[in-house]
Amino acid sequence: MYRFYTVPLVTRILANGVSPPSVMITGEDADQVPSQISLIGGPFINTKSLVCRFNQNASSDQPAIFITATMITCPICRTHVVSKENGKTRCFPLGATDGSVDFYQAMKWLPNDDPRFVTVAFSMNARDFHMADEPLRIYGSPHHLQVIGRKTVEKDSHGSVQNQKSMTFGTIHMQISDINGFVMGNDVGEGGTRGFSVKIITNASVSPRSSSAAELESGFEGVTDRGLLALTPRFSQPLTRGDYHLILSLHDCTRGMIRVSTCLE
Repeated sequence: MYRFYTVPLVTRILANGVSPPSVMITGEDADQVPSQISLIGGPFINTKSLVCRFNQNASSDQPAIFITATMITCPICRTHVVSKENGKTRCFPLGATDGSVDFYQAMKWLPNDDPRFVTVAFSMNARDFHMADEPLRIYGSPHHLQVIGRKTVEKDSHGSVQNQKSMTFGTIHMQISDINGFVMGNDVGEGGTRGFSVKIITNASVSPRSSSAAELESGFEGVTDRGLLALTPRFSQPLTRGDYHLILSLHDCTRGMIRVSTCLE
């Protein structure tokens, strides 16, 4: 018996319900939950032979689930149960407690842990694969802080009603990013706690010398919330005109420093 079908067209790809699709090299989302990929388009056939393939690598093949004639979903990784108490699953082999697995270990079908774009393909008979036009972004592990915006203070930049001797640059909005600058919400530390600590210091060696006496007195440290943090560093006295270099350090509270990035002001 032969079944002939019209090759479905994939018009959109979602990763965990979000477009454009992006997944960390581990295959998990910001909550360490294995990611689900949805292919929107069709017409898809309800068959047990539905398969998804990533990066044109057969070892990445995962069974797909028929949702409707216009959508199928598939996991991006093979999973395993890491907690019998709550039934928590993770991408295999993440979650091992014997120290044999790197915390940010890349999925085995990836050639290395570098960020990249990969192809997404599907099959309705587990033999003939059809490529989607849209790629899937694979982003890297937390690498540094990315300044995504800064709200400057104009009228009161050289003080406030409470303290005319202090000064602030305004509020700096930051987010954790991978080595390529792709921002992410992944900030679970290796000890299992959420939130990385951030600290801002002045690079005195390349900032105006006449302001060496000015110190950061408040608003220069905090903890990220799903990768995001906004700080308003305030100096102990007004600064002279010039270019100031701020060093933003990012720490996993359970492991130590990840990376240092410099923000030019």
